[in-house]
Amino acid sequence: MIIVSDTSPINYLVLTGYIDTLPALFGEIIAPKAVYQELLHAKAPAVVKEWVNSKPSWFTVHEVVNLFSAEELGVGEQEAISLAVHLKANLFLCDDMAARQFAKRQHLLVLGTLGILEEAAKQNRLNLQEAVQKLTATSCRLRADVIREALMRDEKRREG
Repeated sequence: MIIVSDTSPINYLVLTGYIDTLPALFGEIIAPKAVYQELLHAKAPAVVKEWVNSKPSWFTVHEVVNLFSAEELGVGEQEAISLAVHLKANLFLCDDMAARQFAKRQHLLVLGTLGILEEAAKQNRLNLQEAVQKLTATSCRLRADVIREALMRDEKRREG
């Protein structure tokens, strides 16, 4: 399975302490060089930069060959989508709405940070309510109805 990630899912999973859900769910995660550089940016949280500086073997960085140009997207998003298309990725990890919509137009299956946490909860790897609390304590912006729906799905799943 080929999984390509944009910056935000990695950033938020490191910040919440759930970064190990990525290899547990998906194995190897691939990111383009621009995402790697964004994770090391001067304004990135120290814990994120520390994680990247000692990056695990399941996180690999690739060069992008054919770059999609989309003015509404940042460089990291453009490179990540381009890499996902080039590698024929099974899944693209991304939170930004414009990037998600662009990726879907490229026929990519997209999953955001909340979706990753929800999938991990389905596999009993974490408590979704607790994970959502940690996620909302970061700079991650999620609509209240999206959170409510995820928690309702999780509750129904646990009930049976």
